[in-house]
Amino acid sequence: MNGREIVNLYWQRSEQTITETEQKYGRYCHVIANNILENSEDSEECVNDTWMSAWNAMIERQEAAGSMQPHKRKYGLSPKGQPVFWSE
Repeated sequence: MNGREIVNLYWQRSEQTITETEQKYGRYCHVIANNILENSEDSEECVNDTWMSAWNAMIERQEAAGSMQPHKRKYGLSPKGQPVFWSE
């Protein structure tokens, strides 16, 4: 999947988004984070925070543009780092 297709998944609020993002960019992001933090657990948390920030930024951008109703679906990570979705 290319980057444009992944961005479309973000816009669609697809549960597949984080999995595809991790497959495409995960290794690269983990290497960068680990080079900076020099700790694999901290690096994993940093990368997971990055995915969550990207997810939330898409919501904010769509709402600011008036292209969607305020989103009621939330995203987080399980203790094992897997994406978890729920509704308010």
